[in-house]
Amino acid sequence: MKISVLIPYRNRGKEVVQKCLQALQVQDYPDFEVILLDYGSHEEISQEINTLCAKYDRVHYVYSDARGYFWSCSQAFNQALGYARGVYLLMLDVDLIVPTYFLNFCLENCAKTEFLIFKVLYLPQDFKEWNLLSLQPEKYLHQEHSDYGGLGNIFVKKEYFLQTGGYDTFYRVWGEEDRDMVRQLEKVGLKPKKIEPGQLPIFHQWHPKVSASLPKGWQKTILAHSQKKTKRPASDVQLDFKPTPIYQCKDRPVLNQLDPQKWADEAQFQFDFPVEQSYVQFIKCFEELEPRASLCISQRFSEIRPQQGSRLGNVLTKTNKLLKSWKISYRLVEIAQSETEIIYASAVADYLFYFLLEFEEQIEDYYFEAKGDTVFLVVVKK
Repeated sequence: MKISVLIPYRNRGKEVVQKCLQALQVQDYPDFEVILLDYGSHEEISQEINTLCAKYDRVHYVYSDARGYFWSCSQAFNQALGYARGVYLLMLDVDLIVPTYFLNFCLENCAKTEFLIFKVLYLPQDFKEWNLLSLQPEKYLHQEHSDYGGLGNIFVKKEYFLQTGGYDTFYRVWGEEDRDMVRQLEKVGLKPKKIEPGQLPIFHQWHPKVSASLPKGWQKTILAHSQKKTKRPASDVQLDFKPTPIYQCKDRPVLNQLDPQKWADEAQFQFDFPVEQSYVQFIKCFEELEPRASLCISQRFSEIRPQQGSRLGNVLTKTNKLLKSWKISYRLVEIAQSETEIIYASAVADYLFYFLLEFEEQIEDYYFEAKGDTVFLVVVKK
């Protein structure tokens, strides 16, 4: 096998995946495989994508049961490597559409001491000319394109990639693991070769931006981690990388505890006002757990929950709704937070995100989900 294409995936639309896989299926170069690593999609979605992948003879669908874990592109790539048989690796985003000569181009243009990185062309939300895209890609070269800041798509010889130690799994949710990998490849002696859209048009399917949903302060944290790594010498690169095993349902005790109706009273926790005190109490409850015991949260939060019958609370509620409709910051409302019972689901979700990271060594398993004004967590102590 000459080339292994590694695609990390979770809960994306079937049409997006289908367009990506179809473009790979019709490649001029025949000796390649595609490893689509599903990092914990919901059961009904994983079944749908598995069925889709079965239609393509070069695609190998692998499910890693990371349900309820924070998204980790790094971990997904590291797990996919365990199935890669190719001499070369292509790390590819699932929302990209490549031309038919893509793999041929990569092989012909990647020298021994190089790795390839690519700019991509952004298709608009209302794009409809999918058939012409594959037949006449040069027609769409005028689309807005990325710079080389987002470097998630890399073509490199596998033996050199393994010398980097693989992707750094500190990076979770979104961001920076791609730039980090580029620096690691440079540290092992390779040079990046930048491919322009005019040489090789690669199209990015539209989707909502992800960065807006990052936990508060997380982008600053991962940038600080990245900058710290940049200062390390090349000799600090790990040379004994081994692919990470996939997660399996049988090894995840938390997946049998997702029904709130079956939770014991002593295992449940509710955040209350003042929320800062609840944060302390939550940690205390966790630390008092016996090994293999669980702590569970299933709570819906109001954007603003004023004291019962409070005139100020009623005013704040109306003000909050008005500011939201105008898409203005909630800062004016937050001034009165110390006098009212205000608990934001986003603030609790961010707190739990950092809790799970800081207490990682004491956690056997967890399942976390935050949607709108609802927060759900089951955490099992080691």
